[in-house]
Amino acid sequence: MPRALHLSARLAGLVLAACLSPGAALAEPVTLTARSDGFSVTGDLVAFDGRFYRVDAPEGVLTLSAAQVDCAGAACPAANETTGFAVTSAFGPGAVVLPALIQAYARARDLPLRREDLDATHIRFALGDDTTPRRFPISLRLALSGEGFADLAVGEADMVLADRLISEAELSVARDAGLGDLSAPGQERVLAWDALVAVTSPRRPRQPVDPAQVLALWDMSAPDWRALGFAEGPLRLHARAHGGDLVKLRPDGALPAAPVTYHEQGAGLAAVVREQPSGLGLVALSERGPAQALPLAGACGLTHAPTRAALTLGRYPWAMPLTAYLPERRMPLDLADFLAFLDSEAAGRVVDRAGFAQPSLAPVASDLAARVLRALAGASDADLPRLQEVARRLGQATQLGLTFRPDAADRGGRALSAAALEMLAEAEDGRFLLAAHAPTRAQAEADAGQLLVELAALRGGRAPLEIEVAALGPALPVACADAPWAASMNRRIDVWRLPATGSPPRGN
Repeated sequence: MPRALHLSARLAGLVLAACLSPGAALAEPVTLTARSDGFSVTGDLVAFDGRFYRVDAPEGVLTLSAAQVDCAGAACPAANETTGFAVTSAFGPGAVVLPALIQAYARARDLPLRREDLDATHIRFALGDDTTPRRFPISLRLALSGEGFADLAVGEADMVLADRLISEAELSVARDAGLGDLSAPGQERVLAWDALVAVTSPRRPRQPVDPAQVLALWDMSAPDWRALGFAEGPLRLHARAHGGDLVKLRPDGALPAAPVTYHEQGAGLAAVVREQPSGLGLVALSERGPAQALPLAGACGLTHAPTRAALTLGRYPWAMPLTAYLPERRMPLDLADFLAFLDSEAAGRVVDRAGFAQPSLAPVASDLAARVLRALAGASDADLPRLQEVARRLGQATQLGLTFRPDAADRGGRALSAAALEMLAEAEDGRFLLAAHAPTRAQAEADAGQLLVELAALRGGRAPLEIEVAALGPALPVACADAPWAASMNRRIDVWRLPATGSPPRGN
């Protein structure tokens, strides 16, 4: 079923379920009475965030300021109590990194934490107790990202943590449901990056595979390793049970024709494939464990290795942005505080330990030497001076985990760029080199110039950074020209740190 139709059907079903829910009918009512004139409203308590009550009254769902009313009824929250917030998360991050972030958040706020696993897809976290200034629950539901958007629309979730960007069709449905523009900067926030990888047993050769041929396996009645360039032999396919991984790579949503073994957890899939030389599976990079991840190959010989550095620099085609989506409505105070915590170094360490990638001012392993040698091998005499200049300028610098994608049509690249821009804007000092790559040097210069304007605006009145620009044009591509992702990957601005003035040159 197409994503937009799936979301519309899910919305209709949830609205009907909400209308028929016995829990809603049996909820304890509260009465809110205005302190100024005694006017009162009675209804079921929907939410209380410490500042505002939301009640489902005969007049509709009303929002009233807690500072102006008194609450009476068994459902009225205690002085330190709020109704918290609910998150629907994709399976991978919801099972691993989100619980770890909630635990770190509770520790940072000095709140006791209790976890209750209600069933395989529902977890309830209780933060605080009668002795703490704050007490509230966090409800977590694990589901496909599309189901999360539906939860958001009917008020069953205050935030969605998706493992992909929302589609244009889903954006339209969400807008019609009153969620606002979920792709807007204030409503769409990329927290980290994971990737979908093809994994095999370490006993099989680790050779690059054509991504189109990997996808074609799922339509074969009898998959064979020969299709990927290996020695002939039966190939057994594995995938996670919820099926969302195939949807990311096959937007038509078609079911595979090949026989597939499904696994409830990605870690379990990786463990099975590790011991099965005939097996090949699709799993998140953060869950691959001991299995061997295969690089993706391009027709021109360039490859894309599934590494954190490749994700940070936007150089892996099957990247999965872990993206938080927020509706265009009042945000619970507890959720706002949790989101603020996600910007902290403590949260960053949790994300890093969980195996996800984040933009960073830290150095990353550079493949500059290999790319220069490859370019020199096919260069004309006229190109040699330019390549030598590129090698000279970048050879004395250190590449950082930041990249910018000027292509406005590339939503994933825009998200990567926004995170990188914010991080570079917070840099205190240092000398930086912006290496701009584009089809022409003129385009590269224009892209770098626009980035400098945006950076200056974000830094405001702070002292400008010491930045040099190298407009490198089409030199040193990272993707083959015939690949579907070539245009967005090859048009980029990488960030390098130059040695301090007077320091000896540094190699990569």
